[in-house]
Amino acid sequence: MAVIAPLRRVPEVLREQPVLFIPIALFALLQIPQMYIEVLDPMLSLIFSLLFMGVFLFLTPLFYAGTLGMADDATQNRQTSLSRFWSHSKKNYISVLIAYLIVFAISAGFGIVVVIVFFIGFFAVGTMVDGLLALGLIAVTSLVFVVAFLGLLLALQFYAHAIVIEHEGAIGGLTRSVQVVRSNITAAIGYGILVFGSGAVIGGIYSVLMQFMLPTAATGGAASTPDLVPVLLGTSGTVFLTVLFGAVFAVYSVGFYKELTAEETQQRNDSTDALSASSD
Repeated sequence: MAVIAPLRRVPEVLREQPVLFIPIALFALLQIPQMYIEVLDPMLSLIFSLLFMGVFLFLTPLFYAGTLGMADDATQNRQTSLSRFWSHSKKNYISVLIAYLIVFAISAGFGIVVVIVFFIGFFAVGTMVDGLLALGLIAVTSLVFVVAFLGLLLALQFYAHAIVIEHEGAIGGLTRSVQVVRSNITAAIGYGILVFGSGAVIGGIYSVLMQFMLPTAATGGAASTPDLVPVLLGTSGTVFLTVLFGAVFAVYSVGFYKELTAEETQQRNDSTDALSASSD
């Protein structure tokens, strides 16, 4: 129930406060140049890809903090605005950035380990007498790493919510996320399946749009210059999908997090009220 209930309120919130779409649309528009990097010379394409990765590594937490803050305003029936977006961003940017970089480093570490395991397994298949046994060991090891990685992402997925909504610091946001997920493991798994599954579907649609509407790069060279109509269709389609998914995710994830922490919040408020009453 905790997974579905917050989703039902999303259309109402977005209808009442369409300003939530604006920062997400801006973020989507800023990513448009990345779609057409392949039409450049391969070396320039690599340089610009690394440049965009570096810029968005520091830009994404800014939008993440501001958008979650606006969604928090909206779910509390408070009027939000772009000035509120900027206020939330400035207040929480450093903490969200640090936590985001920690999660990014962990993800990169897992990726490096997977590559190492792959090469070790590839070597083992070539040297072991029983190649089938080697393949089995590689498959089991890979599965263990994948499950561990997904479990870690599941446990850390609410770090920004804890920072923005509950005013935790960077480390506090990460540990609070783990605590909330551990206390609500079934609901958190259901939420993760819904969100990651929806993201995979959106990513698949995006890939199809790019495949059919933009030219692919020739081997060893840049792609041919795309036609205007496919460019406009592909760009508008991907921006629309990004904005729609981003807005729904922001409102839904905030509502879901507050659903999970509502009992603790109420207990904390009751304790504060009791303490205030006793002091009076």
